[in-house]
Amino acid sequence: MQSKGLIVLMLVSLLLVGQAIGQHRVTGRVIAGDDRSPMLGANIVVMGTNMGTSTDNDGRYVLEDVSPQATLVFLFIGYQKQEIPINVQDVIDVVMTPEAIAGEELVVTGYGTQVRRNITVSIASLDEHAFTRGVTTDAQQLLQARIPGVQVSQSSGELGAAPLIRIRGGTSISASNEPLIVIDGVPISEESATPSFGVTSRGGETGDTDPTGGVRDNVLSLLNPNDIASIDVLKDASAAAIYGARGGNGVILITTKKGEAGGFSLTYDGYTSTASVVKKQDLLNAQEYRDYIASAPIQQKLNETGSTIENIGTASTDWQDAVFRTGITHSHNVAFSSGTQQTQYRVSLNYLNEEGIVLGSDRERISGRLNVNHKMLDEKLHLAVRINPTYIIRHDAPYRQTGGFNGGLFTNIYKHNPTNPVRLDNGEFFDFPSAEQRNPVALATLIDNEATSTRIFANLTAEYEFLPGLSAKVNVGLDRTDASRKIYQPRSLPYATAFGGRADIRETAAQNQLFETTLNYRTNIGASQRLEVWGGYTYQEFDTEGSGAAATDFVTDAFSFNNLEGAASPRKPFSFAAENKLISFLGRANYSIADGKYLFSAAVRREGSSRFGSGSKYGTFPAVSAGWRLSDEPFMQNVQSVSDLKLRVSYGITGNQDIGSFRSLLILEPGANAVIGGGQVTGVAANQLANPNLQWEETSQLNFGIDYGLYQNKISGSIDVYYKKTTDLLLEFDAPQPAPVDKLLANAGEVTNKGIEVALNTINVSSGD
Repeated sequence: MQSKGLIVLMLVSLLLVGQAIGQHRVTGRVIAGDDRSPMLGANIVVMGTNMGTSTDNDGRYVLEDVSPQATLVFLFIGYQKQEIPINVQDVIDVVMTPEAIAGEELVVTGYGTQVRRNITVSIASLDEHAFTRGVTTDAQQLLQARIPGVQVSQSSGELGAAPLIRIRGGTSISASNEPLIVIDGVPISEESATPSFGVTSRGGETGDTDPTGGVRDNVLSLLNPNDIASIDVLKDASAAAIYGARGGNGVILITTKKGEAGGFSLTYDGYTSTASVVKKQDLLNAQEYRDYIASAPIQQKLNETGSTIENIGTASTDWQDAVFRTGITHSHNVAFSSGTQQTQYRVSLNYLNEEGIVLGSDRERISGRLNVNHKMLDEKLHLAVRINPTYIIRHDAPYRQTGGFNGGLFTNIYKHNPTNPVRLDNGEFFDFPSAEQRNPVALATLIDNEATSTRIFANLTAEYEFLPGLSAKVNVGLDRTDASRKIYQPRSLPYATAFGGRADIRETAAQNQLFETTLNYRTNIGASQRLEVWGGYTYQEFDTEGSGAAATDFVTDAFSFNNLEGAASPRKPFSFAAENKLISFLGRANYSIADGKYLFSAAVRREGSSRFGSGSKYGTFPAVSAGWRLSDEPFMQNVQSVSDLKLRVSYGITGNQDIGSFRSLLILEPGANAVIGGGQVTGVAANQLANPNLQWEETSQLNFGIDYGLYQNKISGSIDVYYKKTTDLLLEFDAPQPAPVDKLLANAGEVTNKGIEVALNTINVSSGD
């Protein structure tokens, strides 16, 4: 009997254990990956059963009596389905990722993201599927001819030269017209770090024999195009007002690629391409030139060509063919990524070697990138690290047209006598030591012009969710560039023989530091209203310093620019330093009614800049916008062809402070020399007057827009009408005399821009095969 009772007891125990195992309880929270808000009404289903539940207003759910071996399926319209095994977990929190469907993609708006359908301002977006196709060496090429109202053109044929980017036209005369560029949340300085001969920052000789003039750095040339995930362009002032004193010319937001959870991914892509001159200028060949010299009056010959029949050569040279070449470019890119639900990473390495179509021009770029994202503390803390080192070495052709040796390369291509040879019989370059013509092949071959730069871009972000819908974020960024420029004009060039050759060396270090902290709160009001309130503080400091030296009269060309002591006539060295700071308080609120049928947004930035006068250092930049989704109205439900239709209106004020440092202050510089006690004494004198009322240019812009989608968004686009007005233009005026300087920088004048932009996107083929 005892054994029977023991058996019964064991059976009852096993039954109780089985019941306990079958009664597993799972709880958790579901939030949206695009804006970290709790998701109301997300469905959670136990795979293979009819068991399930949905989330409450805070995104929380509870499931009772679930097998620990079961798999939960999380569903929400517009977001990717997720399947997660329970594996005896008691708490499963889920971040839902938006699906990449037309009209629902995420848009970077500056200090955050929004779903495209909720945008009330003029923002254009490109992802890697919409970038310009073909060979792309620099990031700006991804934008060309892709966005209405955004014009991208080359400022120079030099490799890596900064492009001219205009968003809805230029707004300034003396200040910059370039848009602000923000990479992964860090605003980048557009000031060139590569030294330029001929122009120095508060000091240094101009270098009137400089053959190049300097190539302005292109921040976009530092980025590997293969690392870019998306580009968003803030076109109207309401969108750009969140960037305050730097948003007057629009804003370009660049987001780089991140790693994804899952298996290991390794990719390689590379290409080899050629470039050549498409069309040459129609110039006289050697025989046509001889015929002209033989037939034209002597005075006309001398006035137009400086030649007579007596100095006509016997060669036949096409100087365009002699200087131009077929440039070969090759690029190699390797990227690998991997990750888990908690940690994802992506690493890439790119090598670019580019030859210019002009002799003496080439560029090498080595660029790496590391992006790491990590979640911890029950996924409440999100950390991200991004590091991007880039090294560039560039040789520039002597293209400058105002050099101190009768013009630059192209001037001499077009005016050089085609009857002269490139080289003499002894192998030396042909040239006229005293004439106004220079051998362009000799200029391109013998002048050594080298620019190098090392740039390290890094930023760290940390975001923590304190309460449901309430999170704080800290972003720390560093952008450091060390650059040098070296030029040697050898004695072997006839024009340089006069000063025995010349070496110039200049070095610059530029640093951009950012600290910002923001607080964000999102909540649902009832079943159909949503509110997001966001505010923050930012501090950014820009520091630049540099130095240079030059020397002439070398005993040999063998030293090049590597031994200034080898010259008999050193020039005075120079050095400079500059800094400017920005301090800002900013905020934004987004409010939607009736599940996004009615949309409202407001933003403001209070910003101070050290560049302006003591009485005008702070400015306020507000913005308001509204949207009405007509396609959600009952009277539109029977219009089958219209899948999306939204009206929007926006107004905002932005600024422009890109005028250089210390422009509001009295500036003293050396140069006031005097004889005291029989000896010369160097003093200082003013070269700029103080202006305590100097302030930034201010641009106000009104925008009306329509976003449309037809036939399930197979045809989509937008129409925008805008009017913008820039006041308080920064202009240089003649200073009232007597005064120690001739010019004075002040605010005066205005510029207006207005236009219509039309965007049309079509899906031409949409089928299974």
